[in-house]
Amino acid sequence: MRLLLTRDESEFEWYTRPWYDLFEPYVQKMGREISAQTKVGSHREFIRTYHNVRTPMRKMEYSFAFRVFKLLRRLNCECRTVLDVGCGWSPFGCVVADIFSAEVTCLDKDRELIGFLSEYAPSWMRSVQWTYGDLLELSYPDNHFDVVTCISVLEHIPRGLDSQALRELMRILKPNGILILTVDWGPSSLIENLFRFLRRSVTGVKRLATGSIKEVVQAAVGPKPYTTGSLVKYLVKECLFIGVTKESFESLKRVTTCDISSWWVRHGLPDYTPPRTYYAAVGLVGVKNVTLARRLEENLKDLFP
Repeated sequence: MRLLLTRDESEFEWYTRPWYDLFEPYVQKMGREISAQTKVGSHREFIRTYHNVRTPMRKMEYSFAFRVFKLLRRLNCECRTVLDVGCGWSPFGCVVADIFSAEVTCLDKDRELIGFLSEYAPSWMRSVQWTYGDLLELSYPDNHFDVVTCISVLEHIPRGLDSQALRELMRILKPNGILILTVDWGPSSLIENLFRFLRRSVTGVKRLATGSIKEVVQAAVGPKPYTTGSLVKYLVKECLFIGVTKESFESLKRVTTCDISSWWVRHGLPDYTPPRTYYAAVGLVGVKNVTLARRLEENLKDLFP
Protein backbone atom coordinates (compact mmCIF):
# COMPACT_ATOMS: atom_id res chain seq x y z
CA MET A 1 0.00 0.00 0.00
CA ARG A 2 1.33 3.39 -0.91
CA LEU A 3 0.08 6.90 -1.54
CA LEU A 4 0.55 7.64 -5.25
CA LEU A 5 2.27 10.99 -4.95
CA THR A 6 5.65 11.86 -6.43
CA ARG A 7 8.23 14.22 -4.97
CA ASP A 8 9.17 16.11 -8.11
CA GLU A 9 8.70 16.32 -11.86
CA SER A 10 11.46 13.83 -12.71
CA GLU A 11 9.96 11.18 -10.42
CA PHE A 12 6.51 11.84 -11.88
CA GLU A 13 7.86 11.37 -15.41
CA TRP A 14 9.57 8.14 -14.39
CA TYR A 15 6.57 6.67 -12.60
CA THR A 16 4.01 7.55 -15.28
CA ARG A 17 6.10 6.19 -18.13
CA PRO A 18 3.78 3.15 -18.49
CA TRP A 19 0.84 5.50 -19.08
CA TYR A 20 2.69 7.24 -21.91
CA ASP A 21 4.05 4.01 -23.40
CA LEU A 22 0.89 1.89 -23.17
CA PHE A 23 -2.17 4.07 -22.55
CA GLU A 24 -1.52 7.29 -24.44
CA PRO A 25 -1.92 5.67 -27.91
CA TYR A 26 -5.47 4.69 -26.89
CA VAL A 27 -6.16 8.19 -25.57
CA GLN A 28 -5.11 9.50 -28.97
CA LYS A 29 -7.63 7.12 -30.56
CA MET A 30 -10.28 8.55 -28.22
CA GLY A 31 -9.32 12.03 -29.42
CA ARG A 32 -9.72 11.01 -33.06
CA GLU A 33 -13.18 9.57 -32.31
CA ILE A 34 -14.17 12.90 -30.76
CA SER A 35 -12.71 14.95 -33.63
CA ALA A 36 -14.53 12.79 -36.20
CA GLN A 37 -17.75 13.06 -34.18
CA THR A 38 -18.43 9.35 -34.45
CA LYS A 39 -21.31 7.74 -32.59
CA VAL A 40 -19.05 7.02 -29.61
CA GLY A 41 -16.97 10.17 -29.97
CA SER A 42 -20.05 12.37 -29.77
CA HIS A 43 -21.24 10.90 -26.49
CA ARG A 44 -20.92 13.34 -23.59
CA GLU A 45 -19.60 10.71 -21.13
CA PHE A 46 -16.99 9.48 -23.61
CA ILE A 47 -15.72 13.05 -23.97
CA ARG A 48 -15.68 13.49 -20.18
CA THR A 49 -13.72 10.26 -19.81
CA TYR A 50 -11.23 11.44 -22.45
CA HIS A 51 -10.38 14.39 -20.22
CA ASN A 52 -10.47 12.37 -17.01
CA VAL A 53 -7.98 9.68 -18.06
CA ARG A 54 -5.45 12.42 -18.94
CA THR A 55 -5.38 13.96 -15.46
CA PRO A 56 -2.17 13.55 -13.45
CA MET A 57 -3.69 11.33 -10.77
CA ARG A 58 -5.23 8.99 -13.35
CA LYS A 59 -1.82 8.73 -14.99
CA MET A 60 -0.44 7.64 -11.61
CA GLU A 61 -3.24 5.12 -11.01
CA TYR A 62 -3.10 3.51 -14.45
CA SER A 63 0.70 3.43 -14.31
CA PHE A 64 0.46 1.66 -10.96
CA ALA A 65 -1.82 -0.98 -12.51
CA PHE A 66 0.41 -1.44 -15.56
CA ARG A 67 3.45 -1.81 -13.29
CA VAL A 68 1.68 -4.59 -11.42
CA PHE A 69 0.85 -6.37 -14.69
CA LYS A 70 4.46 -6.08 -15.85
CA LEU A 71 5.68 -7.47 -12.53
CA LEU A 72 3.24 -10.39 -12.69
CA ARG A 73 4.43 -11.23 -16.18
CA ARG A 74 8.06 -11.08 -15.05
CA LEU A 75 7.25 -13.42 -12.16
CA ASN A 76 5.41 -15.79 -14.56
CA CYS A 77 2.11 -15.31 -12.76
CA GLU A 78 -1.06 -16.28 -14.60
CA CYS A 79 -2.82 -13.25 -16.12
CA ARG A 80 -4.96 -14.89 -18.77
CA THR A 81 -8.42 -13.91 -17.47
CA VAL A 82 -8.99 -10.35 -16.22
CA LEU A 83 -12.05 -8.54 -14.91
CA ASP A 84 -12.06 -4.72 -14.87
CA VAL A 85 -14.76 -3.64 -12.41
CA GLY A 86 -16.43 -0.24 -12.77
CA CYS A 87 -14.83 0.21 -16.19
CA GLY A 88 -16.90 3.18 -17.33
CA TRP A 89 -15.91 4.46 -20.77
CA SER A 90 -12.19 4.04 -20.15
CA PRO A 91 -10.16 1.98 -22.66
CA PHE A 92 -8.01 0.61 -19.81
CA GLY A 93 -9.33 -2.91 -20.30
CA CYS A 94 -8.59 -2.72 -24.03
CA VAL A 95 -4.97 -1.83 -23.27
CA VAL A 96 -4.64 -4.81 -20.91
CA ALA A 97 -6.21 -7.15 -23.49
CA ASP A 98 -3.98 -5.97 -26.33
CA ILE A 99 -0.67 -5.48 -24.52
CA PHE A 100 -0.79 -8.39 -22.08
CA SER A 101 -2.71 -10.86 -24.32
CA ALA A 102 -5.46 -11.31 -21.75
CA GLU A 103 -9.13 -12.23 -22.01
CA VAL A 104 -10.65 -9.10 -20.47
CA THR A 105 -14.19 -8.54 -19.27
CA CYS A 106 -15.13 -4.90 -18.62
CA LEU A 107 -17.99 -4.70 -16.13
CA ASP A 108 -20.16 -1.74 -15.16
CA LYS A 109 -23.59 -1.28 -13.56
CA ASP A 110 -24.57 1.39 -16.09
CA ARG A 111 -26.84 -0.51 -18.50
CA GLU A 112 -26.92 2.37 -20.99
CA LEU A 113 -23.13 2.47 -21.18
CA ILE A 114 -22.77 -1.28 -21.65
CA GLY A 115 -25.54 -1.40 -24.25
CA PHE A 116 -24.10 1.56 -26.15
CA LEU A 117 -20.54 0.20 -26.27
CA SER A 118 -21.71 -3.32 -27.10
CA GLU A 119 -23.40 -1.90 -30.20
CA TYR A 120 -21.32 1.11 -31.22
CA ALA A 121 -17.79 0.58 -29.85
CA PRO A 122 -15.15 1.16 -32.57
CA SER A 123 -12.99 -1.77 -33.65
CA TRP A 124 -10.13 -0.82 -31.34
CA MET A 125 -12.46 -1.12 -28.32
CA ARG A 126 -13.76 -4.58 -29.25
CA SER A 127 -10.89 -6.64 -27.83
CA VAL A 128 -12.85 -6.89 -24.55
CA GLN A 129 -16.30 -8.09 -23.53
CA TRP A 130 -18.52 -5.26 -22.27
CA THR A 131 -20.75 -6.68 -19.53
CA TYR A 132 -23.41 -5.37 -17.16
CA GLY A 133 -23.02 -6.31 -13.49
CA ASP A 134 -23.32 -5.10 -9.91
CA LEU A 135 -20.11 -5.04 -7.89
CA LEU A 136 -22.06 -5.87 -4.73
CA GLU A 137 -23.53 -9.03 -6.24
CA LEU A 138 -21.31 -10.43 -8.97
CA SER A 139 -22.69 -13.33 -11.00
CA TYR A 140 -19.34 -15.09 -11.45
CA PRO A 141 -18.49 -18.31 -9.59
CA ASP A 142 -15.79 -18.54 -6.92
CA ASN A 143 -12.13 -18.68 -8.05
CA HIS A 144 -12.89 -17.49 -11.58
CA PHE A 145 -10.40 -14.74 -12.59
CA ASP A 146 -6.60 -14.53 -12.54
CA VAL A 147 -6.64 -10.74 -12.06
CA VAL A 148 -9.34 -8.29 -10.98
CA THR A 149 -8.79 -4.55 -11.41
CA CYS A 150 -10.83 -1.85 -9.69
CA ILE A 151 -9.54 1.64 -10.47
CA SER A 152 -10.97 4.48 -8.37
CA VAL A 153 -14.37 2.83 -7.83
CA LEU A 154 -14.81 1.86 -4.17
CA GLU A 155 -14.93 5.48 -2.93
CA HIS A 156 -18.22 5.80 -4.84
CA ILE A 157 -19.81 3.04 -2.74
CA PRO A 158 -21.34 3.81 0.70
CA ARG A 159 -19.12 2.87 3.63
CA GLY A 160 -19.83 -0.66 4.79
CA LEU A 161 -21.01 -1.75 1.37
CA ASP A 162 -17.46 -1.20 0.12
CA SER A 163 -16.36 -4.00 2.47
CA GLN A 164 -19.00 -6.24 0.90
CA ALA A 165 -17.76 -5.24 -2.57
CA LEU A 166 -14.18 -6.09 -1.63
CA ARG A 167 -15.25 -9.52 -0.36
CA GLU A 168 -16.98 -10.11 -3.70
CA LEU A 169 -13.82 -9.16 -5.61
CA MET A 170 -11.75 -11.56 -3.52
CA ARG A 171 -14.35 -14.33 -3.88
CA ILE A 172 -14.10 -14.42 -7.68
CA LEU A 173 -10.29 -14.39 -7.64
CA LYS A 174 -8.49 -17.68 -8.19
CA PRO A 175 -6.37 -18.97 -5.27
CA ASN A 176 -3.25 -17.45 -6.88
CA GLY A 177 -5.14 -14.43 -8.19
CA ILE A 178 -4.29 -10.75 -7.85
CA LEU A 179 -6.50 -7.77 -7.00
CA ILE A 180 -5.26 -4.41 -8.32
CA LEU A 181 -7.04 -1.60 -6.53
CA THR A 182 -6.83 2.18 -6.29
CA VAL A 183 -8.99 4.42 -4.11
CA ASP A 184 -9.19 8.14 -3.42
CA TRP A 185 -7.62 9.21 -0.13
CA GLY A 186 -7.42 12.47 1.79
CA PRO A 187 -6.08 13.71 5.15
CA SER A 188 -8.60 13.36 7.95
CA SER A 189 -8.19 16.33 10.31
CA LEU A 190 -11.32 18.36 11.14
CA ILE A 191 -9.87 21.52 9.58
CA GLU A 192 -8.96 19.74 6.35
CA ASN A 193 -12.39 18.10 6.09
CA LEU A 194 -14.07 21.48 6.62
CA PHE A 195 -11.78 23.05 4.02
CA ARG A 196 -12.69 20.42 1.41
CA PHE A 197 -16.40 20.76 2.19
CA LEU A 198 -16.28 24.55 1.70
CA ARG A 199 -14.40 24.21 -1.58
CA ARG A 200 -16.94 21.65 -2.80
CA SER A 201 -19.81 23.97 -1.86
CA VAL A 202 -18.27 26.95 -3.67
CA THR A 203 -17.67 24.83 -6.76
CA GLY A 204 -21.28 23.62 -6.63
CA VAL A 205 -22.60 27.18 -6.49
CA LYS A 206 -20.41 28.19 -9.45
CA ARG A 207 -21.92 25.37 -11.51
CA LEU A 208 -25.50 26.39 -10.80
CA ALA A 209 -25.43 28.82 -13.73
CA THR A 210 -24.17 26.40 -16.36
CA GLY A 211 -24.38 22.84 -15.07
CA SER A 212 -27.14 20.30 -14.60
CA ILE A 213 -28.56 19.53 -11.16
CA LYS A 214 -26.64 16.25 -11.23
CA GLU A 215 -23.34 18.08 -11.79
CA VAL A 216 -24.09 20.52 -8.98
CA VAL A 217 -24.80 17.69 -6.54
CA GLN A 218 -21.64 15.86 -7.63
CA ALA A 219 -19.58 19.00 -7.05
CA ALA A 220 -21.05 19.58 -3.59
CA VAL A 221 -20.95 15.95 -2.45
CA GLY A 222 -19.10 13.72 -4.89
CA PRO A 223 -17.23 10.54 -4.00
CA LYS A 224 -16.03 10.38 -0.43
CA PRO A 225 -12.27 9.87 -0.27
CA TYR A 226 -10.93 7.39 2.25
CA THR A 227 -9.05 8.52 5.32
CA THR A 228 -6.32 6.47 6.96
CA GLY A 229 -8.85 5.27 9.51
CA SER A 230 -11.51 4.24 7.00
CA LEU A 231 -8.90 2.42 4.89
CA VAL A 232 -8.21 0.18 7.87
CA LYS A 233 -11.84 -0.19 8.94
CA TYR A 234 -13.41 -0.97 5.58
CA LEU A 235 -10.66 -2.34 3.32
CA VAL A 236 -7.42 -3.47 4.95
CA LYS A 237 -9.21 -5.78 7.42
CA GLU A 238 -10.98 -7.55 4.56
CA CYS A 239 -8.00 -8.55 2.44
CA LEU A 240 -4.35 -9.59 2.47
CA PHE A 241 -2.78 -6.49 0.93
CA ILE A 242 0.95 -6.36 0.33
CA GLY A 243 3.04 -3.53 1.73
CA VAL A 244 0.61 -2.70 4.54
CA THR A 245 2.90 -1.82 7.42
CA LYS A 246 3.04 0.55 10.36
CA GLU A 247 5.48 2.66 8.35
CA SER A 248 3.08 2.94 5.40
CA PHE A 249 0.33 4.24 7.68
CA GLU A 250 2.69 6.66 9.38
CA SER A 251 3.69 8.06 5.98
CA LEU A 252 0.02 8.69 5.18
CA LYS A 253 -0.48 10.54 8.45
CA ARG A 254 2.31 12.97 7.57
CA VAL A 255 0.62 14.11 4.33
CA THR A 256 -1.52 17.26 4.46
CA THR A 257 -4.06 18.81 2.12
CA CYS A 258 -1.46 21.46 1.30
CA ASP A 259 0.95 18.73 0.16
CA ILE A 260 -1.68 17.29 -2.17
CA SER A 261 -2.79 20.69 -3.44
CA SER A 262 0.83 21.61 -4.19
CA TRP A 263 1.23 18.36 -6.12
CA TRP A 264 -1.77 19.22 -8.28
CA VAL A 265 -0.46 22.72 -8.87
CA ARG A 266 2.80 21.24 -10.16
CA HIS A 267 1.20 18.57 -12.36
CA GLY A 268 -2.43 19.56 -12.93
CA LEU A 269 -4.06 20.41 -16.22
CA PRO A 270 -5.15 24.07 -16.61
CA ASP A 271 -8.83 23.07 -16.88
CA TYR A 272 -8.85 20.66 -13.94
CA THR A 273 -10.09 22.47 -10.84
CA PRO A 274 -11.10 21.84 -7.18
CA PRO A 275 -12.63 20.08 -5.31
CA ARG A 276 -10.92 16.97 -6.69
CA THR A 277 -7.49 18.50 -6.37
CA TYR A 278 -7.60 18.13 -2.60
CA TYR A 279 -7.20 14.39 -2.41
CA ALA A 280 -4.88 11.81 -3.93
CA ALA A 281 -4.99 8.07 -4.63
CA VAL A 282 -3.72 5.02 -2.78
CA GLY A 283 -2.60 1.93 -4.69
CA LEU A 284 -3.14 -1.54 -3.23
CA VAL A 285 -2.42 -5.08 -4.37
CA GLY A 286 -4.47 -7.84 -2.74
CA VAL A 287 -3.80 -11.58 -2.81
CA LYS A 288 -5.14 -14.80 -1.32
CA ASN A 289 -1.86 -16.69 -1.32
CA VAL A 290 0.71 -15.86 1.39
CA THR A 291 3.61 -17.25 -0.67
CA LEU A 292 2.68 -15.03 -3.59
CA ALA A 293 2.38 -12.08 -1.23
CA ARG A 294 5.98 -12.62 -0.13
CA ARG A 295 7.20 -12.75 -3.72
CA LEU A 296 5.45 -9.48 -4.47
CA GLU A 297 6.73 -7.88 -1.26
CA GLU A 298 10.26 -8.37 -2.54
CA ASN A 299 9.48 -6.22 -5.59
CA LEU A 300 7.66 -3.27 -4.01
CA LYS A 301 10.15 -0.79 -5.44
CA ASP A 302 8.76 -1.58 -8.90
CA LEU A 303 5.20 -0.72 -7.86
CA PHE A 304 5.44 2.41 -5.75
CA PRO A 305 7.09 5.81 -6.18
